[in-house]
Amino acid sequence: MKISVCFCLLLLCLNACYTPFKSYQNGYNGLKTAPQPPPHKNEVKIYFPGEKISDTNYVKMTVLEVRSDGETSYNNLISMIKRKAQLEGVDAVVLLGKEEEKISSTSGGSYVSTTVYTEQILSGLGIRYRNNFDYVKMYPKKAVIHQINTDNNSQELPTETVLLDFDRQVINTNTENDQKSSITLYKQYVEPYTPFELLEAKKGWAYSASSNEIPRINTNLPFQVLQKVYPANSNSGFQKKYSYTYENERISKVTMKRIFKSVYKIEKADLNYNKENQVKEIFTRQSNKLQFKHVFEYDAEGRITGTDVYRIIDKKSSLFLKVSYEFHTAADLNF
Repeated sequence: MKISVCFCLLLLCLNACYTPFKSYQNGYNGLKTAPQPPPHKNEVKIYFPGEKISDTNYVKMTVLEVRSDGETSYNNLISMIKRKAQLEGVDAVVLLGKEEEKISSTSGGSYVSTTVYTEQILSGLGIRYRNNFDYVKMYPKKAVIHQINTDNNSQELPTETVLLDFDRQVINTNTENDQKSSITLYKQYVEPYTPFELLEAKKGWAYSASSNEIPRINTNLPFQVLQKVYPANSNSGFQKKYSYTYENERISKVTMKRIFKSVYKIEKADLNYNKENQVKEIFTRQSNKLQFKHVFEYDAEGRITGTDVYRIIDKKSSLFLKVSYEFHTAADLNF
């Protein structure tokens, strides 16, 4: 009888220990869709299971997990998850729990041997405080494309307005005079040649990279990219493959290969930088012939506020598009 009572008490204790983890686990569906915050080096607050969060005005952003060998101390695991939180751009981490996982590896040869080792796993819920979403102002909300009349006549060409979401995907496109086109000016002449598309876009892309960690301006990727492919797994027959050349520890050339079924198009882009190490110009060539020049204008916060697109024919350039941008605010977040 005494054993049964002790066993019941043990079950109650175990259940109490895991209650905080279960409550957060059930709340995973409450993770909010927001643009990826930029990495930071600020101190990350750690909340242990069951500990009250001091600032309750927060947003659940992501679930974090770090793994290490069985000899790693709990303090080191905490340091690891703090570093991951900084890379993910969250302000604090609510720890969900620590687990151990036994992993076995088998080696063959004359004798078959199996090695079993333990890996420790620490998981947590990354949160960001609601008063700390000003970073969304770095994301363009609207692009307005003005066509420049190069025929020296008085005809006014239609203006195209493109609405963008936080992933810079097109929500809607409106053209003056209700002019309709399956391929818009933005999709054809602007988006493919932006520094974001060439250097920073991560969502949906697969990367091959070297082990050298070369820091570069204007990219959130912590490694030297050799090639990236979009979409990573495509059944549509369409795919983009970008290959990179480096000079002075930054990307100087991008080879862009766009494939649709058996048809492909190859372009090469040369990147020039300003004194702030921002991409100032992109020259694009096809079949060794210059075809476009994109010139970028930045504000004091490092945002591209305007782009001039030049068409190059027989080495002579003429301005044919002017692009201006408006940006998101925290009020655009639906939470």
